[in-house]
Amino acid sequence: MIDDIKMGGPKYPSTGTVYFDVPQRLSKFSVRVRAEHLDETLAFIDKTWSAFAPGFAIRRYFLADEFNKQFEADDRQGTVFAVFVGIAIFIACLGLFGLAAFTAERRTKEIGIRKTFGAKSRQIVVLLLWQFSIPVLIANFIAWPCAYYYLHGWLEGYADRIFLNPLYFLGAGAAALMIAWATVYAHAYRMARANPINALRHE
Repeated sequence: MIDDIKMGGPKYPSTGTVYFDVPQRLSKFSVRVRAEHLDETLAFIDKTWSAFAPGFAIRRYFLADEFNKQFEADDRQGTVFAVFVGIAIFIACLGLFGLAAFTAERRTKEIGIRKTFGAKSRQIVVLLLWQFSIPVLIANFIAWPCAYYYLHGWLEGYADRIFLNPLYFLGAGAAALMIAWATVYAHAYRMARANPINALRHE
């Protein structure tokens, strides 16, 4: 009695396997080899094959390579996805950085007035970061249903799959928020630390 074997790749379920001993239909055999003396072992296999079947060429391959081929498409898809996500994050950070610079220039007087009336630098930074967080949070609430629909359909193609835990989406949203904060923090801190006198003179 042996367990069911998955031979068709990750998108096919495990199936029951029955082994028959039929020497007349023997066309393949498997050999377990050690990596320490691989070249010598392969040479011995070729020599042994030539001794038993001198008129037929041996066609050998590593079973690990055959299994790895089953995941090549998923590996390529993951690489392409990671590249495009990186490009999208970079473009979004550039946009946030430019928006932060524009906001810093436009709200210079407002920040000066707030500091004149006693607002602390930390409060100014928190205020600005929160105002930049609102569009990021809105974008997350829009993106989550779309991502769930796409990922659910993609995972349905696999026999063994994980379930989409809401924590995955919350983690992605938190990461997006942290990236946004890191992008705009420099401008927010510079505005909060500026001399209110110079800010009130700004035209």
